[in-house]
Amino acid sequence: MGAQQYSDKDVDTMADTLAALVAGGMTLQGAQTALAYAPEGLVHEARLRYEKRLNLIREIPDPGILAEIERKRGFWYSGPRREDVVWPTLKARLLEELPEAAVAGVDAASSKVIGLGSPPGKESIRTRGLVLGYVQSGKTTNFMSVVAKAADVGYRLIIVLTGTTENLRTQTQDRIDEYLISPCTPILHPLTSVDADFSATTTADAILNSQSLRSIAVVKKTPHVYAGCIDGSRRLLRQHFKIVQFSSLTMRQIKHPLMLERRDNQQLMV
Repeated sequence: MGAQQYSDKDVDTMADTLAALVAGGMTLQGAQTALAYAPEGLVHEARLRYEKRLNLIREIPDPGILAEIERKRGFWYSGPRREDVVWPTLKARLLEELPEAAVAGVDAASSKVIGLGSPPGKESIRTRGLVLGYVQSGKTTNFMSVVAKAADVGYRLIIVLTGTTENLRTQTQDRIDEYLISPCTPILHPLTSVDADFSATTTADAILNSQSLRSIAVVKKTPHVYAGCIDGSRRLLRQHFKIVQFSSLTMRQIKHPLMLERRDNQQLMV
């Protein structure tokens, strides 16, 4: 009697489960062991499919060298899963406005950025990154895609730094509201608005208490607002998360938060 055959749907579902366990902080071998209750052949096929997805993203060409250390340490993100909500919603909107090839490029690039970071469930996270882009090259679309995939994979607090002017902050907030927050209101909760930057009175206690919700703040990088955001984030995170690290880094990941910085005046996005 030959080996049992499993449907593509079953293998894909099990591969998504492996990906979710790895995102939660497990090693791939540990995730496979945790699935010992499932048929061994199915888990084996799912691992092969997960690793195939992984290699497709890992091998996306980039300007190279700066990411070499992270690539050697390991690559964990295998791409969007069937149960994801935020990225599929954003992707559908982008396909209405951009050529399919352009959206495919953004999809690949943003998956590479997520994969070079750390799984949100990892006990200790010290990741920082830099993504360069020309003026009008699609930096906002790219980092919105990173935000969408980060939200889907389990990051629960996302902070976008937008430069020093309120005009740029409101433009970015308006774009994020339109493309991410409004279409995904049951999942994404704004800590800032077009009319209000982050302040000492900003509260997210109820939101951060819910495992299924994601909070987003779009913040000016001016001394008082930046400091207020960091202090407020410390306060919120002390209440709801173990703080792994807080220092003056351009990009922070602190047990489910993700911080991104936009520097249009320097033609780059971090």
